[in-house]
Amino acid sequence: MTGLGGQIVRLAESEANLTSVMRVLSLLLAVVSLSTLIQSAICATSNDIKGVFSLWKATTKTTKLCPQVIRHTAFASTGPNGGYIRIYHNTTEVSRGVKCTSKSEFPYTVLLDSATLKKEVDNNPVLFPLSSNEDLGLLDRLRETGSIVGTEAFGDRVCGPYTFRKGTIVAFVRNSTRPVPALGLSGLVDGDKYLLMFEARVPNPKRCVYRSAAVAAKPKTRRRPDCFPSSARVSLHDGSTVRMDALSHGTKTRIARKLQSSGVFAFSHKDNAVSEDYMRFTAENGALLTVSPGHYLFSGGVMKLASAIREGDLLDMETSSVRVTKVEENVMETGRFNPHTHAGELMVNGFRVSCYTSAVHPHLAHLLLSPIRLLWKMTGGWGDSRPALGWLHVDSGIHSLSSWLPSGPSQVQW
Repeated sequence: MTGLGGQIVRLAESEANLTSVMRVLSLLLAVVSLSTLIQSAICATSNDIKGVFSLWKATTKTTKLCPQVIRHTAFASTGPNGGYIRIYHNTTEVSRGVKCTSKSEFPYTVLLDSATLKKEVDNNPVLFPLSSNEDLGLLDRLRETGSIVGTEAFGDRVCGPYTFRKGTIVAFVRNSTRPVPALGLSGLVDGDKYLLMFEARVPNPKRCVYRSAAVAAKPKTRRRPDCFPSSARVSLHDGSTVRMDALSHGTKTRIARKLQSSGVFAFSHKDNAVSEDYMRFTAENGALLTVSPGHYLFSGGVMKLASAIREGDLLDMETSSVRVTKVEENVMETGRFNPHTHAGELMVNGFRVSCYTSAVHPHLAHLLLSPIRLLWKMTGGWGDSRPALGWLHVDSGIHSLSSWLPSGPSQVQW
C-alpha cells in the first residue's frame, strides 16, 4: 500500500505513534470535508510544465485539429514569488523540429500558479478576457482544482498546421485516481499530468486534452518502452543498411562479434505512429546514435544503459570504439522499434547495441526468449518465404510480465 493510506498503516504498527495516526486521520477528514467536488485534486506545480504530452481526449469534431503531441522544453517564472509563468511559443514543439510561433508582440503563453490565480483571475481582464458563461464556469472550476491556468492572451499560437486561437484556455492539471467531475473528465490516472487546451470566445472551439507521456510509463503499471526511432539504420549481413521501420522478421543483420550475422525473430516494439523522447549521442567520428535511455549499448565490450553514457565515454562500433563528444536528452523522434536477433545484439547507425533494455535483466530476458528462438528455427529457418512466426511480437508476452521481473542494472557483462 502506498501514499497516505500506506503512511497510516506504517504509523499504526507502533502504539507509540497513535497520536500521530489520529492527527493524520483528522487532517484527511478535514481535507475531504473542504469540497466533495475537488476531493481528488492535487495541485500542479511549475515542474509539471516541461515534458511531452500526448493527445488523450478531444471533442469529436476537433480530433484532427489537435496536435498528437505537444512538448514543452522550457518556461520562465516572473512576478511576485514567481507566480506568473511564461511559456515562450518557440520553446514548444508539436513534432521534431516543428516549433510554435506567434505574430504577437508578446509571443508567449501567460500562466498563473494556483495561489496567484485565485487572487488575479477576477482582476485581470487582459489575461482572462472571457465572455461566455461556459468559459467563465470552466475557469472557476479550474481555479478550484489547484491547476496552473492561463490563456493565449496576446494572439494566436501557431504550431505548424495547427493553430490555437487567441483566448485559448491553457491549464496543467494533476489528479489522483478519482476524476474531477467539475472538469467533465473521467478516467484520470493517479499521479498523471494533464494539459488542457480549450479554445474560448470563438465558434466551433477546439477541446484538446493531453496526458503526460512520461507519467504514463511509470513502473507500477508498465515500464517505459526503450527502443529506436524509425529513422535509425540497421546494418545487414551484406554490409548494406536499412531503416528500422523497413526491418522485418527473418532479416539477417550484421553483428560485431566475429563479423557474423544474426536473424531477426521478433519485435518487442514495432510502432511507426508514435513520437518518443530519445537520447542522441554524437561520436568523435561524426556518427550519431539515437536511442531510449533504458536501452543497453556496448562500451568497451560491456553493456551499459544509454542513460549512463557520458561525454568522453567509449561506444563500440564494428571493429573499434569511439569517444562520445556530445550527449543530448529529450530529442523527439518518430517511431518506436526494438527488434530481437538470435545473438541478442545488432548494429545500429554503425554502433554495436544490445537488443535488451532495463525493463528486464538482459540475461533473464535472453533466457525467456530461448523457446521462441528455438521454435523459429524449427519452423523453417531464414530461407522460408513464409515466416511461420511473422505474427509474433514480444509485446504480447515478456513485456506484459516485465513489472514482475527483475530489471537490469546500469551495466552488464555479456
